[in-house]
Amino acid sequence: MSAKRAKIREEKRKRKQRQMMWITGGAAAVVLVVIALALLGLNSYNQSYIMTFEGKKISINDFKFCAIFATSEETVKEESLQQLITFLTVDKIARENGLELTDEEKEEILSYSVGLKSYYMQYGMDLSFISDQRMAELIGYSDLMIQLQDKFTEGYVVDESDYSRRLADYTYNERVEYTDMQVRAIISYEEDAIENARLDLEMDVDFDEVLRRYSGDLYGLEEDDDVPVNLLRNYGLSKEDAESVLEMEPGTVTGVFETDFGMYVIMRVESVEEPTEEHIDEMFRVIYVAEKKDAMFDEILRGWVEEAKRFITVNERAYDAA
Repeated sequence: MSAKRAKIREEKRKRKQRQMMWITGGAAAVVLVVIALALLGLNSYNQSYIMTFEGKKISINDFKFCAIFATSEETVKEESLQQLITFLTVDKIARENGLELTDEEKEEILSYSVGLKSYYMQYGMDLSFISDQRMAELIGYSDLMIQLQDKFTEGYVVDESDYSRRLADYTYNERVEYTDMQVRAIISYEEDAIENARLDLEMDVDFDEVLRRYSGDLYGLEEDDDVPVNLLRNYGLSKEDAESVLEMEPGTVTGVFETDFGMYVIMRVESVEEPTEEHIDEMFRVIYVAEKKDAMFDEILRGWVEEAKRFITVNERAYDAA
């Protein structure tokens, strides 16, 4: 895999990860979301707005939706408000810089929003209080955030001495994840789907046919895409499980791996060669730069959010009633 292809994969992963950050804890996260929304007392008050931002009233439903980002029962109100302020700030800065989503991106996110509602409905959580269109707009702010990051970190220059130290810290087992080895992965949250997939494979049904029958899509890849094993590491596959896949012969199929992102059944596709130092440098540099730009932009975003708070007036009655 070239460094250019690796960068494309990483950018696609980052975009999908941001769009899905409210469900990346799997079923456990859904439980927290249900608790968070219950703690907000969604039906306990009739206030129509939660705050004004630059003189515009912001719907209470936006605040309710942001509860799904909460990471703790104790801080659900604070986190919901902070997330909503961040979204509004991103929207403001994007407009000031002439950044917007394409019609194709908007359609994709709208479709994704409808699917997300259905996903949560399986767990007894009703998001019908917010329209599909508004939900898609809020999710779309995550994509705008990526555009802003690209714009405001394009001048980043690698500190070569720090990079060299970080690269030297990697052990061989960690470095081997930066090989070109590809896998095919059947992915699902549903135990029945994974069990049926396992039974079909035991009956020698073609792996790709089983994948088409039962696998979901968590990565934004095409159905016939092979998956770099290091991408699965980004989506919950443990280091030990990844190393076990590396030791398999091509064509070998694993058992079921359970992760916070779902359950995987994996087939090795390509043989793997020990990575050269040049290859390791190419691959690791992409990840290193992405991490540094993330940190750089996080600091910029915090500054924007703090500045934006000067133009916000919270509806204390609605906030206290939540």
